[in-house]
Order: sequence, then structure tokens, then C-alpha cells
Amino acid sequence: MSRSMNQDHDHGKVRLSLLTSSALSRLVMVLVLLAVLWVIAFNLLEW
Repeated sequence: MSRSMNQDHDHGKVRLSLLTSSALSRLVMVLVLLAVLWVIAFNLLEW
């Protein structure tokens, strides 16, 4: 019985890490997009 409980705990850990990693990748993508847009806008203003 304790073994199955440990398995459930590990599964919850894995699911949590997957959620955090996907959220981090999403955040990085948004930051990169913002940086690209900022550079493009800066270049357009320079012109």
C-alpha cells in the first residue's frame, strides 16, 4: 500500500515539473517575441 502511495507522489512531482517547464518555455517565447517586436519598432523609428 505504501508503495502505491509513493508512486502517486512521484507521478504528481513529474506532472508538476512538466507544468512548470511548459510555463517557463511559454514565458521565454513571449519574452523573445517582445524583444523582437521592440527591435523592429526601434528600427522603424530610426528610419
